[in-house]
Amino acid sequence: MRNYASAVMRGENDHPNTLAKQSTNKWTLVQQSKKKLSLSALMNVASKNVLRTSLHVIKNSTKSHQRPVPALQCNSSNNKTHYTGTGTRYKKPPLSEKEVDNYLFRASKFGVSNDTLYSIDELKAMKRRFTHHDGSSHLHVLVLLSNLELDYAKLLQEACNSTGNMLRKTLQAFKYPDSYTVKLERSGKNVYTLVLQLSRQLDRYHEMKLKDIYAKYKCEGFAKWLGGMTGWYYSPGVNEWGQFIIARLNDLQSVVKTYAPPELLYCFPGESKTLVWCKRQDLWRCVIDVRFFVERAKKKLHTSSARRMKLLQNSDDGPDSLVHWAHHDPQNNYPLTVVTAESMGRLVELLVELLLQVLPHDAEEKLNGILAALFRKKKQ
Repeated sequence: MRNYASAVMRGENDHPNTLAKQSTNKWTLVQQSKKKLSLSALMNVASKNVLRTSLHVIKNSTKSHQRPVPALQCNSSNNKTHYTGTGTRYKKPPLSEKEVDNYLFRASKFGVSNDTLYSIDELKAMKRRFTHHDGSSHLHVLVLLSNLELDYAKLLQEACNSTGNMLRKTLQAFKYPDSYTVKLERSGKNVYTLVLQLSRQLDRYHEMKLKDIYAKYKCEGFAKWLGGMTGWYYSPGVNEWGQFIIARLNDLQSVVKTYAPPELLYCFPGESKTLVWCKRQDLWRCVIDVRFFVERAKKKLHTSSARRMKLLQNSDDGPDSLVHWAHHDPQNNYPLTVVTAESMGRLVELLVELLLQVLPHDAEEKLNGILAALFRKKKQ
């Protein structure tokens, strides 16, 4: 005992219980230090994540325009927006229509980008909302043309909005007095769609007729015709085909004179025998006679057959009228017609088809020979 007391006085506390207590205290301090370090590390990581998220939100907020946040699949209460699509509870920064277009285009070309907090479905819904907002007074959308280059798309849009344009006249002919809007929508890189927005839907027949008209957008002079230009003129390409077409029409006149019955060949079969269709050396006068003959010949056809021929189609449906233009001076008040090599070639084709139905079978061989000559010329 005396030795232990002296050892305590010297600081040599080597008692077994004391050593155990010291070991326990050291182990507890080590564990507490580890917990503090772990908690500190977690707090640092959380702080970095919060800072990164805040910077990301600020970055997107500075890029976007100050527009109201679209109500995209959300329920708002107490100034908090809860988006059901992603499950996030914070208010996402708004995007402009241009930014939505850019994100959608980049997503279609390069995949989903991390630069936006919105999903593809949310961006598409925003695009539909912008479109609905811009045309909120319109209920029906009709695609007139697609896959257009920007320059030609703008030209057609301007023509549709010009004074006296043919779109307005066509809708008036449909007895559609309501307002309309013609818009351009980008459908890809340098590719646009011409869209007609209406306050009420057209019937199926009128929709198909509009699409048939706009299907002629590649015809020469279509934009001028759509803008309300009147009269007619020869395309430069007709000069090369002019004499050839006149020769083929004169060949057809010879077949008609040989095989046609008197009621088709003459204006007044019982009295003075005046030929309806004579040989001409001028394309204009030659087509005038062709029109006279077609108007008489169509009476021998079934109505649907005559309609399918479209030989007597006027320029209300496009600038590619075949014979209607010839009864008027170049300067007239009818919608524009451009006489092209393609339209005159089609005139010969449809005229042969008509003659095969109204003339005897004996004329079939000669008619097919004239048609074969036309096809050979086209291949050259």
